[in-house]
Amino acid sequence: MKRSILTIALAAATVFNASAQQGINSMYSERLTPPATAEFQKLADNPELAFFKKTRAEMQKDPQYPKYHYLVPEHNSGDPNGLCYWQGNWHLFYQYRALNTPGLKERVEKGLMKDPTKVKPVLWGHAVSPDLVHWQDLPVALWPKVGNQCFSGSALVEDDRTLVIYHATGAGNQIVEANDPLLLDWKYIGKHPGQEVTIGFSPKDANGYPTYKVWDPFMFKDGDMYYSVVGAFMYYSSSGNVMGPNLGDHLRRATWWLFSSPDLIDWKCDGRMLENDPFTELGDDGSCTYLWPLGQDKHLLIFFSHRIGSQLMVGTFDKEKGKFIPTAHQYLNTGPASASPAPGQPGNVIVTDVKGGNYTGKGGGGWNGIFTLPRCCGLGEFDQLTITPAGNTDSLRGEKTTIGGLPLTLRTGEEEVLKGINGNALEISAEIDLGNSSLIEMNVLRSPDAREYTSIRLVRDGERYNRHGGQRWTLSIDTSHGWQKVGIGHKLPSRTEFLRFNDEPFRLRVFLDVSIIEVFVNDKAHLAERSYPMLPNSTGVSIRSDSGGRLEQLQAWPMGTIY
Repeated sequence: MKRSILTIALAAATVFNASAQQGINSMYSERLTPPATAEFQKLADNPELAFFKKTRAEMQKDPQYPKYHYLVPEHNSGDPNGLCYWQGNWHLFYQYRALNTPGLKERVEKGLMKDPTKVKPVLWGHAVSPDLVHWQDLPVALWPKVGNQCFSGSALVEDDRTLVIYHATGAGNQIVEANDPLLLDWKYIGKHPGQEVTIGFSPKDANGYPTYKVWDPFMFKDGDMYYSVVGAFMYYSSSGNVMGPNLGDHLRRATWWLFSSPDLIDWKCDGRMLENDPFTELGDDGSCTYLWPLGQDKHLLIFFSHRIGSQLMVGTFDKEKGKFIPTAHQYLNTGPASASPAPGQPGNVIVTDVKGGNYTGKGGGGWNGIFTLPRCCGLGEFDQLTITPAGNTDSLRGEKTTIGGLPLTLRTGEEEVLKGINGNALEISAEIDLGNSSLIEMNVLRSPDAREYTSIRLVRDGERYNRHGGQRWTLSIDTSHGWQKVGIGHKLPSRTEFLRFNDEPFRLRVFLDVSIIEVFVNDKAHLAERSYPMLPNSTGVSIRSDSGGRLEQLQAWPMGTIY
């Protein structure tokens, strides 16, 4: 059964006031800093940017193209890399799987790159933003100079320069530096010209196996020493973890190595930073690793498992022993992440990639993959993370719509259609008093006849999930009824868990952006998922409870575009 609920539109448009924002959002404007703006203006005739403008225009013809999430200007997105805050602006790099980028053919003809028909070109694309929401494309940052491709890595901001370390396939890990306002001019660091690889592949042991892995690197500095963390895997056998032979992906365990250097040139392996941890499973690996301080002597280890996606671990980093001791863990339902310290406060800003199954968009060589809204991860109670939107999303809001007649008692088992809350590019803010409910379901991108809808569910799991007590709840997004079109595959609902204490109400922030949905709950849980409604009227919202409860507040804003 369902019933409709009337809404009242408020006539005043929302105006973003930076001084009224708390925490990380308060420092941002919607404009690049003057030095960066001056440099950007010099790129008016840049052939790469002209090409990106053309491919974006083609991609935007796709009805599933998002309005306020950033995605790469051509083809599929790769891993986000090197997120950093440099001289008042945010920079995001990413694996760019170039197809027709200006300059690619010439580099191949000069022997500076491999034949793209034999080795798929992977470069580092680049975008800049003043507020983590409004992004500007920039020219390609890194082309392969050593090795075959520019795979994943990270950035380290110092007072007078920004360093990037990345994996050069077929060669090892490479470091480059830049100090111009837009980070356009990158210089390689190495002992000798043409021999720039700074962390090479491992020597072999007596059995002919490498003693460590060289893969997607992270780099940080402590005092006068530089450190690099590399996450990968070792194979598990009855005799313990060994480097190989290959025993099969299902028998591997995630493992991390720590390296150190006084000068960025001479590096040594200090051993295994983490192995046989209590959270990862057989088959996992530790790619695309980041290890940033969270505050209160805790660190956040972020990594990507090719088996199950991105994961987070909170723990203590013992610098003297070179060991990380994890105490809490959380799954993300996304692709690889990139992370940066939040300037001026504890916590980390992270961006992750969300692929779209076998959906291939129109234009730009076909596209797939969207980067999530940046979010800030801080340290909450019991080593649990706090997760909140990090960017200036308020600046995209249009006129606010709110529900009349609140608080509204939810009828057990009845779907309440929120009449007047419509759209496929919305921010929805809701507060729900659960009462005795063990299930709250919000359906979004819903057609009037419910042939298409995507379900956001909050389910109480009953048992306590650790010694801290509280109720264990699961947040999930189910897209099994999300679209009618045959040929776009479905998958199991994505999910994450969190703890609820002291009968706190649920505060939801839901971001709908055409074909991507992001959900934040109580600043404790976050999910992002792709959905592809095909019916033009799949824009409705409804709510349902299994045992009463009250909808205390609900308001929604249409969201503008960043393109």
